[in-house]
This record gives sequence, structure tokens and C-alpha cells, in this order.
Amino acid sequence: MSSVSVETSNLKKQAAIYGIILGIISFVLGIVTLVIGANATGLMTVSFVSILLVYIVPLVITCFLAVRLRRKPADIGTSAQR
Repeated sequence: MSSVSVETSNLKKQAAIYGIILGIISFVLGIVTLVIGANATGLMTVSFVSILLVYIVPLVITCFLAVRLRRKPADIGTSAQR
């Protein structure tokens, strides 16, 4: 097995792990949004919390994980060139 296919296999495993982590975080944030929405008194509070927890936070986490995953092959390539 060549080193490229091993690196690709490891990258796919890491991407799957990040996807599972993102799914769990999104699920928990959705439940938190429902709980806060049920107890909130104002429409602005419900709107702000739902937009923040359902859209903004998962988007930021997705960008962070994508950048982190994107750096993996670069790290492997620079260590292999030494």
C-alpha cells in the first residue's frame, strides 16, 4: 500500500470523526435551543438564541474543523519531505 493511500485513509477517518463530533454538537445545541425557547419570554430572545445556537455556532465549528482537517495533509507532506 502506498503512502498516499494510507494518508488518504487516515484523512477519511479523521473527517468521519469530525463529522460525528459536529453532529453531536449540533444535536445538543438544538436541544438547548428548545429548552431556552420554551422558557424565554420575549420574541427577540428566542430569535437571537435560535439563530446563534442553530446557525452561527455550528458554522464556526464547521469552519474550524475544516481548517484543521485541511492542515493535516500539509503537516504530513512537510514531514515527509525532510
